[in-house]
Amino acid sequence: MKKIVLLCTGLLATWTLCAREVTEIEVDSRTRSYTLYFPEGRATDEPTQLVVMLHGLGQTMDDYLPAAKGQELANTYECAILVPQAIAEQDAEVNSVASFVGTQYPMLSTSALAHVWNAGASATTADIKASLGTYSGLWDMMAPNICPNAYAAGKVQMQAGVDDVKFINAAIDQATDDYNLKPEIWMTGLSLGGAMCYRYAFSGQSRAAKIAVVSGFIGHEVQVPATIGLPVMVINSRTDEVVTYEGNLFADAVETNVNRLAQAQGHGAFNEENTTRIGDELTGTEVRDYEEHPRLLFYKVLDADHTLGNLQGYDLYDHIWTYFEETLNKVKETQATTKALQLYPNPAGDVVYTETDGLYTISDLSGRTLLRGETDDRAIVVGSLSRGRYLVTLQTDQNCYKALLLKR
Repeated sequence: MKKIVLLCTGLLATWTLCAREVTEIEVDSRTRSYTLYFPEGRATDEPTQLVVMLHGLGQTMDDYLPAAKGQELANTYECAILVPQAIAEQDAEVNSVASFVGTQYPMLSTSALAHVWNAGASATTADIKASLGTYSGLWDMMAPNICPNAYAAGKVQMQAGVDDVKFINAAIDQATDDYNLKPEIWMTGLSLGGAMCYRYAFSGQSRAAKIAVVSGFIGHEVQVPATIGLPVMVINSRTDEVVTYEGNLFADAVETNVNRLAQAQGHGAFNEENTTRIGDELTGTEVRDYEEHPRLLFYKVLDADHTLGNLQGYDLYDHIWTYFEETLNKVKETQATTKALQLYPNPAGDVVYTETDGLYTISDLSGRTLLRGETDDRAIVVGSLSRGRYLVTLQTDQNCYKALLLKR
């Protein structure tokens, strides 16, 4: 079930009207909503890139991306922009913990939990106790009563009972019903929305071709794949007061996460010659670029707040969209020769074997990516696919292979 509400917002400076669509859909018996911005003057049947933008903890869609800015971005970059809305924390125990520790730790304040993603964000009860300082002695007295299940489990996890990956995909499907949107999306998010980018991209149900994470982190409940074939842009400030650069209750240190991503993408030691600087040495940004596919681009902002509202020297949107629009396989794609891939058995049951090992993607015939990963002894598990026809792409250091797979 869906309901579309058309809203018009006046731009006082130009007296121009900007139209947007706010859509409500039912997911897991909950009413969820998202906003869609589509380029003005563009035909709805013209193939259009979709960008999903995820707001931060406690924000609404409009707090994160006001209507005028959303329409401006859609027009400027000629893309559709989908902004989903998170819902209030559903676990009463998490809300009870927030009431108890919110003064000492604002990320768990009751107001912040008004809009929360299930981004895999969790903290151990031992770390929560330690963060309370002089009030830590009250934790062991109060916690068994206010959060008995979390206390027994040894951790507090935000929005654990909500499947936001499913919601985001449902919103994408609904938007695709109304517009001719390209199947592999771009995704960016701020803060907990950035953490949700990681959760989504590593979920196994991802349709993201690229992600750009702003002031975000990898939640402790998120399992980083051993192999990542996805380009990633990471933007964090050294002086972030919320997602602190050296880590906090919910997040590891930023450099730790960047190194995890680089290792999973197969990058070797970073070449310092690939570091550039935007702006001055005190308030500028150091840019570290792992150029080979899958590209990892790390922006270390030297002096800015959590939302990067006081960023010096450049427009963050311009840099994110430049990264999005660059060739997906920057180095290897141009060097690779496309060859036919031999699969056996074909038609396949639950497992199909290839002639060589490499990074694979399996897409339906509309181009939507369904599976991706690395072969294991030349084997790919395809048991989760329904009966039908699929396109298999296998990338090695030297070649790109393609084949049509028939699934029994």
